[in-house]
Amino acid sequence: METARAAWRRLEPVHAMIYFVPEARRRYADLGLSGRAGYFTSRTAAFGPASAELVISTF
Repeated sequence: METARAAWRRLEPVHAMIYFVPEARRRYADLGLSGRAGYFTSRTAAFGPASAELVISTF
């Protein structure tokens, strides 16, 4: 458990940056996504085509 927490502490800032940097928000806006829609869209992109129900149940 200690190793997992240490890894999370070190990697979370890099991981979070992907979703919250201004460049990402601009790209989301270019795709017509506003607010938190870009965040959830990017987080669930690996699912492929996903229903709203799947996204909601995931988060």
